[in-house]
Amino acid sequence: MEIDLRATSYPSLLQAVGLAIINCDGMEQAIPSVFRAALGVSLDFQKAVFETTRGLEVHLKLVGAAVQEGAPDFLERWEALAGEVRSSAGQRGKVAHAGLSIRGPGIVVELDEDGTPTGVARRAGPSTASLSKYTKQGREEIPEADIRELAERVSRIEREIRNLASDIIVNRPALLA
Repeated sequence: MEIDLRATSYPSLLQAVGLAIINCDGMEQAIPSVFRAALGVSLDFQKAVFETTRGLEVHLKLVGAAVQEGAPDFLERWEALAGEVRSSAGQRGKVAHAGLSIRGPGIVVELDEDGTPTGVARRAGPSTASLSKYTKQGREEIPEADIRELAERVSRIEREIRNLASDIIVNRPALLA
């Protein structure tokens, strides 16, 4: 039996996943702007530092050190944002590496993150699609609403990171005095 994916929640779910992943990327790309603002360095220097280092945690620590050195009045604000970034990045990882389940009337087909079928079962009801991640505690469903909330949250965090960089730049003369 073939499932018409247009008749499921599949397109809406994939839209939410795509938006969450893209917004997480935007959030991570905003992080170096705070480093540059705090230290007053050139864009070329910022790029050189962040292109030669890898990993979100390393980048967050670099920015934390830069803010502590060049804009200590903003350190508490940065640390709060860094905590939100860490939390959101963990949720992004769950979404990005979750398996897709498509449940049609009469069957359930589960796929792992590579698209390999992992199970088929019988079921009645409307066609639906969902994400789930296997953890030590068992299978964890990731509701579409949670994925959409992640997309909105990281978009807000990105704006707050960019606002922090702007606020540091505006206050830079006072910081140097």
